[in-house]
Amino acid sequence: MNSEDIIKNILDENPSDAKFGIEAALYEKVAEALVENTPSTVERNFQIENSVPLFYEKEMSPEQKAYRELFDRILKKYGVDSPNDLEDSKKDDFFNEVEREWKKDPANDNEGPGEEGD
Repeated sequence: MNSEDIIKNILDENPSDAKFGIEAALYEKVAEALVENTPSTVERNFQIENSVPLFYEKEMSPEQKAYRELFDRILKKYGVDSPNDLEDSKKDDFFNEVEREWKKDPANDNEGPGEEGD
């Protein structure tokens, strides 16, 4: 369903078809982003929360795998499966800790295979 069909359904007061069209378009865009881009925190959380298989696992660079391990370790420390499970007041602390721990290691210098500059 394209955007014109969604708008037509809204104008025709057919909210269930409009909702279906919006959801389908959203899932399609998210799926495209997952295939085209390296996984971000938001994409990873979306996959976990919606039981989407982590099919990109074998395509990750060593640096991406190291970041993922760090991220998961800090999630475990906070006792949650996703940053979305944290109280709003704790989210900044969580992400600041991830960034601080990542920058501690000189190997994480944003250079090398898998980086945007390649």
